[in-house]
Amino acid sequence: MVTAFKVAELVLLVTFGLLISDHRKIAGSHPLVYPGLFRLLKALYIVPCAIYLVVLIRLTELLWSDWLALGLTVTGTLLVFQARRDIGGSYTWAGHCLDRPKLVTTGIYAYVRHPIYLGIALFIIGGLSTSVPRISWPVLAVAVAVLIFVMVLLAAAARHETRYLEETLGEPVRRYQQQTGAVLPWKSRPSARQEDGPDG
Repeated sequence: MVTAFKVAELVLLVTFGLLISDHRKIAGSHPLVYPGLFRLLKALYIVPCAIYLVVLIRLTELLWSDWLALGLTVTGTLLVFQARRDIGGSYTWAGHCLDRPKLVTTGIYAYVRHPIYLGIALFIIGGLSTSVPRISWPVLAVAVAVLIFVMVLLAAAARHETRYLEETLGEPVRRYQQQTGAVLPWKSRPSARQEDGPDG
């Protein structure tokens, strides 16, 4: 059972890492806020992933929290995968936005406005569920510091992305915000369509 768990989590970790590791410069995109901090984020996100990898490799027995971790990491990875698929050509890295954005309200975006950030948060919580009982306090302190940095920057990115879309696309974004929760589903679903930017 331990081996199956380790293999499943290692596959999820690699898949998740590939999904969030898109460092390409996307033509027609620009940083919205704190470009230097987001470059640091790109460099630092490997720290908690590396800690989790070491924990998984050394894992010899399962705790109840590991099953919670598996559920959260599966859910987080699937959310990021589906969000990347649904957003298609409108995808940019955290803290960046297209010069001519489109408002995507179909697929997973019909339920939450920031499913990639939600998926990342769920994966982090899952990884912590397995790691915390198995790592030393100094390593935990480093991991938690990096994760707080990551979560604060992602929250700032979400706010700036939403503000930029509202300023650029106007009323459709305001309606979408009223109908759809930022990271948790609430209210009614928006109409399933994709609004073009001002020039599209």
